[in-house]
Amino acid sequence: MMDVKKHQLNSVYLTARYPDHEQIKPQLLSMFDDVATESVANPYASPLGPDNISKLDWSQNRDFDRPWTKLFINTVGNSITSMVGEMGFEGIKIMQLWFQQYRQSDTHGWHGHGYNFTGVYYLELPDDAPRTQLLDPYTQQDIFTPSISEGDILLFPSYTIHRAPIVTTDSRKTIISFNFDLRQFSMDCY
Repeated sequence: MMDVKKHQLNSVYLTARYPDHEQIKPQLLSMFDDVATESVANPYASPLGPDNISKLDWSQNRDFDRPWTKLFINTVGNSITSMVGEMGFEGIKIMQLWFQQYRQSDTHGWHGHGYNFTGVYYLELPDDAPRTQLLDPYTQQDIFTPSISEGDILLFPSYTIHRAPIVTTDSRKTIISFNFDLRQFSMDCY
């Protein structure tokens, strides 16, 4: 058996409000109405919790020719690039991009993603909708709920286990999620 020593290293999650949210929101929601989507209804998805999602297009997450993905990348994508500048990076490459809509009783159990970072854009987030929860990677017990509102973008390392708690009201929650790699480390941060 290996003698593994666990060391704590500070990490980061970033939040910012997308400044043109009110303009892009109706465009994206209208596009989602026309998208061929799937749903997930698996109360036994894993020991980490159930997955029930009313509408999503996960199976198309690498298709960047979809109309809504082009709009997202050409608008919100610029804000994401600006955000990662706070960590010393000058660019990103989005590897996967999809949306999810949650209705009453929907949830997404604890899970992680691939690539360097994961992002969530909160397209619809009523005040009574649950916020994303992050599990501290060091303690694997402490749960953080970032302070976010509709129109915000949340970025965090993809290895961070996270979940979407159960929706207990009849409000709809719509998010756009994406996985990306960081590019072009800036030498200016030394």
